[in-house]
Amino acid sequence: MKIRLVIVALIAAAAIIAPQARASGPAIEVKAYAEVTGSVILVGDVADVAGMSEAEAGRIRGLRFGMSPRPGESLTFNAAQVKGKLYNAGVAVGDVALKLPETATIKRKAVAVAGKELVEGAAEYLRKNLQWRRDNLTITVKGEPGDIVLPYGDLKIEYEMDGSPKRHGAQALRARVLLDGEVRRVMTMTTYLEVMAEVAVAARDLQAGRVVTAEDVEFKLTDLTKMRPGAYDSLQSLVGKQLVRAVRRGDEITRSAVADVADINSGDAVKIVYKGAGFEVASKGKAVEKGYAGETIKVINESSKKIISAVVIDSQTVEAIGK
Repeated sequence: MKIRLVIVALIAAAAIIAPQARASGPAIEVKAYAEVTGSVILVGDVADVAGMSEAEAGRIRGLRFGMSPRPGESLTFNAAQVKGKLYNAGVAVGDVALKLPETATIKRKAVAVAGKELVEGAAEYLRKNLQWRRDNLTITVKGEPGDIVLPYGDLKIEYEMDGSPKRHGAQALRARVLLDGEVRRVMTMTTYLEVMAEVAVAARDLQAGRVVTAEDVEFKLTDLTKMRPGAYDSLQSLVGKQLVRAVRRGDEITRSAVADVADINSGDAVKIVYKGAGFEVASKGKAVEKGYAGETIKVINESSKKIISAVVIDSQTVEAIGK
């Protein structure tokens, strides 16, 4: 009887010790929830591996568990599916202690760009880069592109226009979405924005040769994408210029339609001033070419009939250069 009791006790002790010994051996514990960043799920992404050499644990962690879901989406597996995937990956599931949750959910991390963020950034870019007075520029958001979801990484948005920023036309504006320095999306933003500005137009029919006055000009709200090149956005920059061609009432007055009025025109009578050490003399002359204050032009001295270079001082006076 005593012998039987001893045998039973030994069997019970062995039953207790066996799981403990197994638990201290190779073990893989799968997480109920894990996040991954790449396109491939590795065993090490979803499970803790222990109870073996570091070399063997590293090998198992590097085994391919399966393909990741799309960025921002999840996959859920039951315990049997997880065990099957571990086996297919190359894990000897019969030789390790497996601890499996009822379900395991794996989510792929992502970065998202909201359509609202894209279009608001585009509007701000135009405000800073279009060569218009800020108080004379109206940018309205007409719509928004769809949100963009990309794999997890360093996200950056850049805006650009073809060539240098112009006074007219925002149609070349694009948004470039970069992930880890690589361009992943290029989007034209003009569709979503209305860019308006007040531009100078003729208040009446204006003839070529006329010097523009304030009464000749009025302002009209115009879509910049439909605007003629070289439109004016301020009265001060236009008044005093001379029309080189006729402009009809309501038409935009552009830079190609006007020219600055020269201080001296070719053929104008001028006073030529000669300055030297302690003396100043003047002589009558005639301009050979037109010029503006501060510019150097050719003039002819009526007394000597010599053509000399002189700096325009005002509409009647030039100062000879050199002797």
